[in-house]
Amino acid sequence: FFSVRSYSMSNYHTVAPAFDSKTSSWGIEGGAKALICAAAVVFGFVVATQPWESRSPTSMLMSTTTNRATVKPHAAIRTTGRAVPTATMRPQGPMSYEADTAVETNMPQAPAFVEAPKAQGFSAQVAALFGVVGMALAAAAAHLLQKKPENKTVGPARDPRAHWAVGLGAAAAVAAPATFVPPAAMAGLPSSDPIGSPQALLRYALPIKNPEIRKIQGELESISRQLRIPGSKPLGPIKGSVDAAARMIDDKKIQAKIVKDFAPDKAEEGMAAIAAFKESLVQFNQILQDGDKQAIPFYQEAALDRVGDIEEAMVKGFPFEVPAKYARLPQLKGRAAIEMKVTFFDNVELKEAKFVMVADGYNAPVSAGNFVDLVNKGFYDGLTIQRADGFVVQTGDPDGKADGYVDPATGEIRTIPVEVKVAADKEPFYEQNLEDLGIYAPVSLPFNAFGSMAMARKEFENNSASSQIFWLLKDSELTPVGNNVLDGRYACFGYITENQDLLKEMKVGDKIEYMKVIAGGEFLQPGNPDAPPVEFEF
Repeated sequence: FFSVRSYSMSNYHTVAPAFDSKTSSWGIEGGAKALICAAAVVFGFVVATQPWESRSPTSMLMSTTTNRATVKPHAAIRTTGRAVPTATMRPQGPMSYEADTAVETNMPQAPAFVEAPKAQGFSAQVAALFGVVGMALAAAAAHLLQKKPENKTVGPARDPRAHWAVGLGAAAAVAAPATFVPPAAMAGLPSSDPIGSPQALLRYALPIKNPEIRKIQGELESISRQLRIPGSKPLGPIKGSVDAAARMIDDKKIQAKIVKDFAPDKAEEGMAAIAAFKESLVQFNQILQDGDKQAIPFYQEAALDRVGDIEEAMVKGFPFEVPAKYARLPQLKGRAAIEMKVTFFDNVELKEAKFVMVADGYNAPVSAGNFVDLVNKGFYDGLTIQRADGFVVQTGDPDGKADGYVDPATGEIRTIPVEVKVAADKEPFYEQNLEDLGIYAPVSLPFNAFGSMAMARKEFENNSASSQIFWLLKDSELTPVGNNVLDGRYACFGYITENQDLLKEMKVGDKIEYMKVIAGGEFLQPGNPDAPPVEFEF
């Protein structure tokens, strides 16, 4: 740190020490060299102790009953321009979440945390860039400082480039460690603020691409985050979001871009939705002026419902073709609303309740179609809740030996493939879940909401789902919103949108009086009985 000696083929000289003992002062060049050396040591230590791979949080999680150590991508992945990584897993022992009357093989097993990612790959790359630049400049500085002065006397170089190189090199080397993102304090918890509202999840899952209406939606959705802030809630930011939405929808250019995206057969509905949306914003602003904080969530949801109507008017037909091999299975080419009535046999305060759920065929046409078809057949009427353990509520196991729906035409249990759609993709993956494929990406229908609805299946058989369904309870610490091991492994096909909070009141033995389709039934396409039987490849 205090003296640098340089050897040359023709001469030998000593560059001025960093600390001048005669004058008891630090030399400029020497001090800068000391700073560079110290920063390089710190940078090297940080680099040596950080992982260099970029991992998604989901890749560090796995089912407690999965024994496979390595997940390999499938050779026929339908992606464009996206790298599909492999991920090494650590197998864990089983953790049972059984109910006495549950069918063990048809339940999603409780997940377990393995570890959280320790660094973000992008930050490590930035740090590496800073380090390389810093070391290069430091090397240039050393070369310039080691040049003998023109007067042949011993002393520091007077080349001005040396001062610039030293300064920039020191700054880059010192800045490098600061570019690292520290690891999360709690393993497996999401670092962002994921969407947990079923209505919002369904809005964002619509197959549309209109940035203008999405910006308007985003302004109103952001109010939910403001309402979650503890303590007194100032109305200023909320009013700002409402005013921003109003300005955008009133802007003629923005409105023209929205109207341009309406499906030709839905243009009239879309214009009516715009008018209703503007009126809802006027009412929203009125309650803000009155200072009625309690009414904010209701008027926010009313305005967002109108936004959803506008977005629905933009959907032009069905967005993709379901593989022809599944033609024998019923398919939902849109969305359907289902009402369910449940009676509680052991609840002195609550005797019955009605729920409304939405099955989303835009993102899971086979899973949603299978469910709606069974609802129309009256399959669930009279069935009981077979599992209610605080993790999920599950039903759909009929009386008798069969644990699924037996197709009268074949006399066999009708099974459907696992069906998961990545949010960035146009169509779902079938027969293999994302864990098997080695894909760790956000899905269109995540298990973010209380009452997320999905197909139950055998743990190690992706394509064994039939009639058993489950609703996820988000009280479980094992499934934090936005970061859980169910996404991509089980086929979520919708959400309970009304009275979902009453799911936690359900107990094993409670009875489903009925399920019936109350909207969207026209989107169900029954399976073609003349089509070949479905044969799964995996």
